[in-house]
Amino acid sequence: MTKIAYAFLWLFVFSLPWERFLVLPGLAIISRVTGGVAVSLALLAVVVSGQFRRWHKFHIWALLFWIWAGACFLVYPSGDRLPSKYWTYGQLLLGLWMVWELAATEARQRGLLMAYVAGAYVAALDTLAIYRQQAGAARRFAAGGADPNDMSMVLALALPMAWYLGMTSHNTVVKWLGRGFLRPGGLA
Repeated sequence: MTKIAYAFLWLFVFSLPWERFLVLPGLAIISRVTGGVAVSLALLAVVVSGQFRRWHKFHIWALLFWIWAGACFLVYPSGDRLPSKYWTYGQLLLGLWMVWELAATEARQRGLLMAYVAGAYVAALDTLAIYRQQAGAARRFAAGGADPNDMSMVLALALPMAWYLGMTSHNTVVKWLGRGFLRPGGLA
């Protein structure tokens, strides 16, 4: 069960860099669907196995921050409901928990790094293709209609991951995929 949950976590991490490719109005559906399935399967894997990894201090602090943020939003209301940023913090906490539970080994952690870099390949190559098609327009370009600032952050996060994989991986394919991302990731 843990392998299936990890596979969906891998798909979720892979979909993050290009989540804006398939959207409903205001909703990036690829990352929402893969993330929802990954969380469900991670919870099921923990329940079925009966094993819950002991949290590190960082996890406790992250949970306390989320509770504190909710309390602050309730004490200083900005409307009749909690802002979307609060729920984003909760999603980040769930992502942190999934990685902690499902990627306990170095091989699985490297696999998640490779998933993000592979997804960033999709975004970088699409951004370069859009640039090539519309180079006459004096504007910025981003894959999938995403905000160019967000896309640059996504690609900037993938660069050190790709560098790390390219320098430390023992698998030749992973090594060259990591090294190969540096050029399109840096150009896009």
